[in-house]
Amino acid sequence: SGFDTEDPWSVILPHFFKPMAHFSETDKLLLRQDSTNGKLVHIAKFCDLGLREGGSGFRDVRLLPRGVDTGQFSPARRDLALRRAWGLADEQLAVLCLGRMAPEKNLELAVRSYRAIQRRVPGARFVWVGDGPALPALKREHPDFVYCGMRRDADLARHFASTDLFLFPSLTETFGNVTLEALASGVPLVAYDYGAAREHVRDGVHGRTIGCGDAAAFVAAAVELADDAAARQRMRAAGR
Repeated sequence: SGFDTEDPWSVILPHFFKPMAHFSETDKLLLRQDSTNGKLVHIAKFCDLGLREGGSGFRDVRLLPRGVDTGQFSPARRDLALRRAWGLADEQLAVLCLGRMAPEKNLELAVRSYRAIQRRVPGARFVWVGDGPALPALKREHPDFVYCGMRRDADLARHFASTDLFLFPSLTETFGNVTLEALASGVPLVAYDYGAAREHVRDGVHGRTIGCGDAAAFVAAAVELADDAAARQRMRAAGR
């Protein structure tokens, strides 16, 4: 059940849809190391389907689930003083984009969705947490956004829980652990239906899951949730 090629990814990747080609280096290392023991470890159930039914020939496939610290990521971390620093009262809408600020994260769709939200909910603010090569252009082109830079641990959890709607338009995730962080923080999300969102988000219960690549539906779902405080409150409770 070991790999027969020098690079196991030449065997594995053809059995997944395109976004799976973007495994993180950490996840690649995990898979390679465990393959030497005759087992293939993966991190998402839809990987399991591809490996078991895709004709790959791998045996003894194991699922290594991911999770988050629900003591750290919690609605209790919501910080009204932080929201005031963003220019928001408690009843106003804070939309979040969090992660690496890079072109492959589909940030243009996040911006497009927020601008549509802004037309429906004029008092909303767009909060960005993270860093990356796309950040300078974002700041130059959208100076009205709130840029918080990199945040970690309890500070990251505080920023997460202090928002009201998480936009996650990426199509290049191995799994997307921020999805679990959003659920634990009680923050409804809009995400494409793969990876962590497919496994853990019930559409209409915890947020919205959108067919991969349907940008118009993503924007529409974001606007719908932004304009429905009662639905977001139900989803906030359901996420825990």
